[in-house]
Amino acid sequence: TFVPKEIKNYEEKIIFELNGLTRREILLKGSGTEMRIELVDAPKQRILDLGTLQLVGGQQQQLKQQTNKKLQIVNKSQIEIDFNLLFEPKSEYLNKDKSQLQLILNTNNNKNNLNVISLKPNQIYELLVKFSPKMRIPKFIEELKVEYSGTQIPLCSIQGK
Repeated sequence: TFVPKEIKNYEEKIIFELNGLTRREILLKGSGTEMRIELVDAPKQRILDLGTLQLVGGQQQQLKQQTNKKLQIVNKSQIEIDFNLLFEPKSEYLNKDKSQLQLILNTNNNKNNLNVISLKPNQIYELLVKFSPKMRIPKFIEELKVEYSGTQIPLCSIQGK
C-alpha cells in the first residue's frame, strides 16, 4: 500500500534479482495528493444554527417540536476518500439522551454499513441533522469533525437551544 507522507510526485526503482543471475528493474510512480473534505456552502454552514424550539404543554414544559437541517459535504480531493464523521456532544443535556440531537447518515455511500463514508472526487454527501429536545436545554455549541487517515479536522459547529 502506497501511503505518501507529502504532497509531491514520487518515483522509486526496485531491482529484483532472480537466482543471482537475472536482474529486473521496475519503476514505481505515484503522487501524494491533498485530502480535502469540505462543506458545499462553507461560509453559510460553518455554524449550523438549529434555532430555538418553543415549549408546548404549559406546566409540564415538554417540547414536542423538532427541526431538521441538511449539511452537504463534498470531496475536493483528486482521489476517492474514506472518512468518518465524529460527533461527541459535550453538553450534559445532549449526553443524557442522545436522541435529542442526531446525525442521520445517508447509507448509500457507506462501506459495509459502517460509519465509514466513501466519496469520489467532487461527489456530494448529504447529512441530516435532527434536533428534537424533550425539555428546555441551555444554549449549546457542538463541533462536528471529519476523520480520515488518523487526522481529525473540524467541519462545522452545530448550535441550538
